[in-house]
Amino acid sequence: MEVSWIRRKGEEIHLLTFGLHTYASDSRIALIFRPPNNWMLQIKYANERDKGYYECQVSSHPPLIYYVLLDVIVPRVDIVDERWAMIDYKFYKEGSTIELNCVVSHVPNPTSYVTWKHGQRILNYDVQRGGISVKTDILPDGAMSRLFIANANYNDSGNYTCALGRIASTSVYIHILKGTLKTR
Repeated sequence: MEVSWIRRKGEEIHLLTFGLHTYASDSRIALIFRPPNNWMLQIKYANERDKGYYECQVSSHPPLIYYVLLDVIVPRVDIVDERWAMIDYKFYKEGSTIELNCVVSHVPNPTSYVTWKHGQRILNYDVQRGGISVKTDILPDGAMSRLFIANANYNDSGNYTCALGRIASTSVYIHILKGTLKTR
């Protein structure tokens, strides 16, 4: 009796393992065999491109086929402004309050801590500058974190990053302008 793992992509069939041999060109894929009859397919560092149908085939009589649909949920981190629009950069008038919202989603029961950085400086507990406030709410499928920086000045310009541990992060560039902002 031989056991093989196969991946189906549409009409394409890719042999991943046969017996104790791995045929996948992707080094993240391995076979773990635990006697007497436990043939596990391992995919290290699974990502979105690994989503799809897999088959475990046993060459018994009659043949046995076990179908698996792998779904990979990728954590998402977005920085949005006070109007909940996703942003890559934002302009603020000197003396105003910077308000950024970080929405973490697709993370069931998050256990990592949401951090805010300005450049390489962590802002969550920054007491040097003053006027910085971070409030984070843990939600069933992610988190919502708000960063407020009062009395913005030129030194507050730069790259701001919101991160959920080492799982996922995103950044926004903040520009602080002297004088008044003209609106159309």
